[in-house]
Amino acid sequence: MNEYAEGKKPSHHLYGIVELQKLGYQIVIIDPKKNTVLFKLSSLMRRLPFFYVGNLQQQVSAIVNYRKYDLIYAPCQDTTIFLGVLSFLKIFKKPIIALAHHPFLSGRLGGLRKISLYLSINGHSAFPALSKVVSDQINSISRGAISKEMHWGPDLQFFRTTKISNDKKSFEYDLVAIGRTGRDYKTFISAFINTDIKVKIFCNILLKNQIPKIITDNISIEFLQTDEQLTYKEINTIYNSAKILAIPMFAQDSLCGLTSITDGIAIGMPILATKNNYINIDPEENAFGYWINANNSDDWFNTVNTILKDPLLFEKMGNNAISTAQKKFNIEKYTEELVEILEQRN
Repeated sequence: MNEYAEGKKPSHHLYGIVELQKLGYQIVIIDPKKNTVLFKLSSLMRRLPFFYVGNLQQQVSAIVNYRKYDLIYAPCQDTTIFLGVLSFLKIFKKPIIALAHHPFLSGRLGGLRKISLYLSINGHSAFPALSKVVSDQINSISRGAISKEMHWGPDLQFFRTTKISNDKKSFEYDLVAIGRTGRDYKTFISAFINTDIKVKIFCNILLKNQIPKIITDNISIEFLQTDEQLTYKEINTIYNSAKILAIPMFAQDSLCGLTSITDGIAIGMPILATKNNYINIDPEENAFGYWINANNSDDWFNTVNTILKDPLLFEKMGNNAISTAQKKFNIEKYTEELVEILEQRN
């Protein structure tokens, strides 16, 4: 909340909390206190797939402060696992709404977790998700219709002063990529070595050993000491200096790259991203970019070339990106959907 209040981050990172306050909802925030015994115990239990119950420190705090609120909203899928079980057993009697980002049943033991999650998920009043794939999985676990897809998107008011230019002379780079989680920079870099395509990469220094050492004029890499080193205003400036936003990722059974896509559509950029089944803001369906096949450097090069050689396509993709944000995926639409769930379940 502090970073939003100080103008450092857009409100969509708080998943509707700011917008709910503006609508008159009174919000009690229970922060995770990382130095507590319960938090450390929760971290230890995370390694045990059948016994992980979420952040115990926050859930115990919710129980202690039971009289201070009417409903629990957790925009994180594993924070209220224990409370969900207590609710299913009629021990905890406040409505619980949690938001799922990732699939629950991934990994070798995913199928077995379906049994243990049944009680917790059905103890929630609603369990929406950031993609239809995950909401369908949750409904399969609960054997009901407890989940639906949410249309989370950017805080467009925050981005109102950052507008991509159609003047090609204003662009410093053809491609820009920013991010650490699940990123496949090795494949991405190999696609553009010794070409005339100008590439800029910002990534955490922890990935330095995974990135090939290159000596080429067209690719520039800046290693960051922390993921928070760049402010959002700096990120916006960087995005506006490039023609296309690239999100190169490994093939993975979890959500990855969604935040970067929300930034890109808010600014109005053509976007290329490695295919991820859990991203529901589809660049091809909404005609603001393309999916790239995983581990395929040729696909990266050919697709980028196609866009760069077609100014009309480039301009159309940028316009479609901002249109997608304005009409389909934004924090206001997400909040409308959230309010509907809150009012139904309270």
